Amino acid sequence: MAKCSIHKLISGVVVTAGRNTLLVKYKDTSSHDGQTGWFHPDDTLTDYEEPQEGALRILKEQLGLRPNRVAFGLFESFKGHDRTHHLMFHYRAHFPKGPAITPSANIAVATWFQLDRMPPKSAFAHQGWSRDVIEKLTKSGK
Repeated sequence: MAKCSIHKLISGVVVTAGRNTLLVKYKDTSSHDGQTGWFHPDDTLTDYEEPQEGALRILKEQLGLRPNRVAFGLFESFKGHDRTHHLMFHYRAHFPKGPAITPSANIAVATWFQLDRMPPKSAFAHQGWSRDVIEKLTKSGK
């Protein structure tokens, strides 16, 4: 199937354990607009992949995590740096305690942070965008 040059369908997952959240930095940032800061795990959906299936795939492939479920939390639509229209599905996966993670080859670092002690917005990719998403999904009780 030909790659769409107009739209990107993306799923992201805010992973929490207790009052902590998991943040990642990617080695190859080409699919993340060249951004090098912190992200919540995310990826472009594959052909015909449902957003929720994508969220589960992302956790398994990028971090070796297999939650029982992910809960839909937020939808966003915005213009990406590559001028494609991004349609972003954010999910949340919650674990009672921090599970062991097995980062994939493209994860430069994966670290748990207390929700009230995350890095400053300036340390996140896209001017703190991921931090804003995390705060929306964790403060709303979703």
